Amino acid sequence: MSLTIFTNQDTAHLIELFLWMLGAFLIGWFFAKSIYAKIHQEEIKDYKNQVELYEEEINTTIKARKTYERGVMVPKISTISPEKNPDDLKNIRGIGPVLESKLNELGIRTYEQITLLTDADLDKIAEVTTFGKHKILADDWIGQAKELLKIDD
Repeated sequence: MSLTIFTNQDTAHLIELFLWMLGAFLIGWFFAKSIYAKIHQEEIKDYKNQVELYEEEINTTIKARKTYERGVMVPKISTISPEKNPDDLKNIRGIGPVLESKLNELGIRTYEQITLLTDADLDKIAEVTTFGKHKILADDWIGQAKELLKIDD
């Protein structure tokens, strides 16, 4: 005696068999998903909270960079007159052409201005550029600028 459910090969019967198997799969998937969610509910909430925090941090960083890139006016740090001849800030270790142009946009064009930077100024530079304050201090921009001023004199 054989089972006719698998031996009957007409198209209508195969479609019916497929629909029954699909229905069984979907019912099993739905129940497994709901049981898994109940068991791991706290972990899922923690992961969702972490994802939201990371997304918020990423969006804030992206907005800050885009605002700078759009050319929003940034208050000048320096009060030294722009008539003074600018120095080549690339002579300071850690300052390249891109960073020099960003410093120029902030109004910093001379070694003397760098020697007069305060902690608040360093925070502003770190905020506007992607260069960290700790890196500025580690490279000792102020000390290097003082040495370059002695050479120029």
